[in-house]
Amino acid sequence: MSDLGKRQAGSTGLVWYRTGLRLEDNTALYHALSENESVHCCYMLDDNYMRGADIGAARGAFLLDSLAELSSDLEKHGGQLIVRRTRDVPPEIVGLARQVGAGRIYFHEDYLPYPRQRDARVRELAQAQSIEVKQYRDLLLVDPARVLTEEGYPYTV
Repeated sequence: MSDLGKRQAGSTGLVWYRTGLRLEDNTALYHALSENESVHCCYMLDDNYMRGADIGAARGAFLLDSLAELSSDLEKHGGQLIVRRTRDVPPEIVGLARQVGAGRIYFHEDYLPYPRQRDARVRELAQAQSIEVKQYRDLLLVDPARVLTEEGYPYTV
């Protein structure tokens, strides 16, 4: 049975944008709005990611332009985008949830090693603060763990 549609009076959710910087067709945002009276949205500029070898000037500029557009879209609906720069995302995101009074953090699942480790730490820190984490598959049509070689390993090509 889904909790969808069971909005709790006085409840607050925090939508943590990472990829999918959009309002339309956004599973995490949809659930947050359906389950909470108040919803805050944020993006963490992760120094570990921003300093990565695959982040060049063009990609960085595209990200900042996309964040500006998302912020503008949220403002048109009466919301705002909280953007923070940090070297350590898990305590920053959980601290922000506490700051805005969120009992739940919503985000989309990521499949790469660093984000998976980061997300596990977020879940651990949130649980210690009695904050629920709600993670959704939204970015891919098929979960990569379901498409394996005959030997049971993920495809590498």
